[in-house]
Amino acid sequence: MTNPLNRSKEFLRGKVDGPFWVIVLLFILSRLVVFTFGVTYDDSEVSWFYQFLDIELLKHDLGTSLWHLHSQPPLLNLLAGLGLKMPPPIGWWFWNVLYLLLGMGQVLLLFDGLKRLGTWPWIAVGFVSVYMVSPAVLLFENLFFYPYPSAALLIFCAWLLIRHLQNPDRLGLFIFFLVCALLPLLRSIFHLVWIVAVVMIVAIGCSLTWRKTLLVAIIPLLLVTGWYTKNLLLFNSFSGSSWMGMNFARATVFRLPDQTREDWIEEGILSEISRIGPFSPIENYEGIIEKPPITGVACLDNPAKSETISNFNHIAWIDVSKRYETDAWTTVRLDPVRWIGNVADGFLIYFRPTQEFALRSANQSAIEGWEKFYDRWITWQVSESRLNDAVEDRLSFLERLKSCSWMWILLHFGSCFYGIYQVMIGMKGATEARNRAVVYAFLTFNIVYIAMVGNMFEYGENNRFRFMADPLVLLITGSAICDRKKFLGKLKTRRLNINRHASVQTNHAPD
Repeated sequence: MTNPLNRSKEFLRGKVDGPFWVIVLLFILSRLVVFTFGVTYDDSEVSWFYQFLDIELLKHDLGTSLWHLHSQPPLLNLLAGLGLKMPPPIGWWFWNVLYLLLGMGQVLLLFDGLKRLGTWPWIAVGFVSVYMVSPAVLLFENLFFYPYPSAALLIFCAWLLIRHLQNPDRLGLFIFFLVCALLPLLRSIFHLVWIVAVVMIVAIGCSLTWRKTLLVAIIPLLLVTGWYTKNLLLFNSFSGSSWMGMNFARATVFRLPDQTREDWIEEGILSEISRIGPFSPIENYEGIIEKPPITGVACLDNPAKSETISNFNHIAWIDVSKRYETDAWTTVRLDPVRWIGNVADGFLIYFRPTQEFALRSANQSAIEGWEKFYDRWITWQVSESRLNDAVEDRLSFLERLKSCSWMWILLHFGSCFYGIYQVMIGMKGATEARNRAVVYAFLTFNIVYIAMVGNMFEYGENNRFRFMADPLVLLITGSAICDRKKFLGKLKTRRLNINRHASVQTNHAPD
């Protein structure tokens, strides 16, 4: 039997079959249906989400502003700036069409990836259909924010790796690493450490030597390292985002009992900054941090994007975040058990439906009925509860468990165990088995990485991180189901052969 990684190239050659067109048709029909329900593309977040620079700067000073961006990786604001430079409503259509293309692309790549890993075509159709009509996909596809392009890029990475290991070539491997490099430049959870780990995974199992693999990956690695080095030289911060300290403090310092935190501040264990909640207006930190000098760069000097919205790329936030990070690590060192408990609480949020936000949008209200049905009957959420109540500990442990999507809990843990098993047996085999092991290693690593990093250093809307991991879980789950059916089929055939052999011996036995 042909190894699943050696399947034909119908997808690239345009030789597609019925299941492919079913996916395309379902995608188009589902988007038309949600449009009739009132779901429209929402780009209003550009003006008030923390992650975006001031609209006027994106329109009229994009290059300088991106170069001096320290709060976020650059790609989301670059995409925002390109759209804002277009006359309305062309910019809105640009983002809308781009996200629809990302949606169509990721479901087709997910479908083809499932087939290449051995999933039977119509089972792959079922998996992809459940994914592409999920409330999270429908809502993030119509929201100008980074969850959707992040998920699409990660699916693209997985597909490129599967295809490369099916037909190894250096150009394909280079494109894989290049697309991987886009993720750290889009979303800070994908740290430089992440892409280095990906290179190591491929180098261990790839047919190329370490040196040749590193040579292929050097330009993508330099792209990410170059951005980090720019931040180090300009802002003394070797990272993709200067917010790490503020996010980490929310998961540590501000999970302490109020009295404990106050006592530690009085004793000098924590600094005065821990009296102020992260992401408070910059004026609240006067007297705690030194007033930074004027740089002459608007995105670093302006304290606000408007009269009411803070500019979280102001130069002062770098010092603020570093102080929070120091207090966060102090809290972990002094009370590691509480931090582990906080991480566990983060996982209870992580496995809630991924489309839940602290504030409900008009698009969510438009498909509220479908959202409730899907969460209850497809992903097995026992009972609803408000995300804010879970984050602020107003729910009991049992209520938080009931609010989780139990289907995804089972699939995440099951896919991780199965992925690790495939890596263990594959690395002992021949080239084809090792190639398959590399794919499972990449998928499993990303599922675990997103879950651990997202919950160790963040506390709030942790469920949004899981949106990127769910498609990878489906890739492993689909192949696992079909592998099990093949195994049972072989076992049944073997038993029939044994029975036939025994029957023949009986018939030829002497009287």
